[in-house]
This record gives sequence, structure tokens and C-alpha cells, in this order.
Amino acid sequence: AELDARYQEMTTEAAGDAARAGLLSWRIGELQTSMDSLTERRDQAIAEMELARRRTSELRALADDYKRSLPALQDRLIILPDIEDELGRQRSERKAADPTG
Repeated sequence: AELDARYQEMTTEAAGDAARAGLLSWRIGELQTSMDSLTERRDQAIAEMELARRRTSELRALADDYKRSLPALQDRLIILPDIEDELGRQRSERKAADPTG
């Protein structure tokens, strides 16, 4: 009787150990899948950050180039007279030239 009880206890303990081992192996698989997913998301975030850094650097370089070239471009700037002022001046000249008009 004692031997049967001891055998039953060991059998129950072994079944419990087997069940725990099964749950642990399932949980390890789930955790590995989660880790793989998180690692992939991390790698994507790092790649996006690197791309943003490169773009920012390129935009800064472009802005610096524009700032450096601006003085040279301003020398080529042609200022046109205000059309209303020019038309008014021409009318005044015509009236002054033709007093009957």
C-alpha cells in the first residue's frame, strides 16, 4: 500500500513535471516569436531614424548652399518699376506735352 502510494505520488509528480515542461516550451516559443517581432520593429525604427538623419543632413547642406549662393544671386536681381507709377508718369508726360489734351 505504501509502495503504491509512493508510486502514485511519483507518477503524479512526473505528470506535473511533464505538463510544466510542455507549458514552458510553448511559452519559450511564444516569447521567441515576440522577441523576433520586437527585434524586427526595432530594426525598422533604427532604419527610419537613420534615413531621417541623412535627409536632415542633406537638407541642412542644401540650405547652407542656398545661403552661400544668395549674395551672388542678389547681384543679378532686376527690380522692375511699379507699373502703376510708370503709367502715371507717362500720363503726366503726355499731358505736359499736349496742353490741349
